[in-house]
Amino acid sequence: MQNVFIFQPSWKKRFFVLSRSGEKGFSLSYYKDHHQRGSIQIDGNSSVEVGISSHGKMQSVQKMFKCHPEEVLSIRTTHREYFLIGDDREKIRDWVSFMSAFCRDSRATHRNPEVTLHPP
Repeated sequence: MQNVFIFQPSWKKRFFVLSRSGEKGFSLSYYKDHHQRGSIQIDGNSSVEVGISSHGKMQSVQKMFKCHPEEVLSIRTTHREYFLIGDDREKIRDWVSFMSAFCRDSRATHRNPEVTLHPP
């Protein structure tokens, strides 16, 4: 899956690539000018949602980025929260759906090692 989101703190557009990272997770790498600038490690302990569950944080993000909650992809990892802003609500829902399903399947795999992960 590929898409363009705005990544704070520089508020510049970034190109994101989601790829498998070993057997237990995904890596969401972000690029600027065709150079990788970093990555977000997503595993069974991560959560992904549309919008931000904290009302105060959502208000701050809306004020800073002039966006709607449906335009925010929120990723919570063990160590940090990430808020990605996009302009295509349907693609954001698709990304959230896929990554959330992975997180759920990954948690189930830890309980039952025979479960096989299938991307949408």
